[in-house]
Amino acid sequence: MLKKGTKERKRVYAAKRFARGAMVCPSCQYVLDESATACPKCSFSGQVSVEKFPFPPPPLGPILDPNKLLSKDEQASILKKVGKMEKKLPQLRFLNCLVPLG
Repeated sequence: MLKKGTKERKRVYAAKRFARGAMVCPSCQYVLDESATACPKCSFSGQVSVEKFPFPPPPLGPILDPNKLLSKDEQASILKKVGKMEKKLPQLRFLNCLVPLG
């Protein structure tokens, strides 16, 4: 809350601050000079990614439990805790995924 007579200050950030991170190919980790439709080193593209995963993505709710590992009470408890966390941190969305890791 601002006091009377004060103006809200806008924060100004230098563009260099955001340019620190490099664009990297997710397949071969080659550092790209700029945005590209395919990696110049290994030819990886979004189309290659889609072909590797030809099934639709699972729906993402607060709890993803395809093997039914949690009981109804456990799910309710998790949902209650997630609700509290999301109330405190509304800018975040919490997803819980229970899958076996081979």
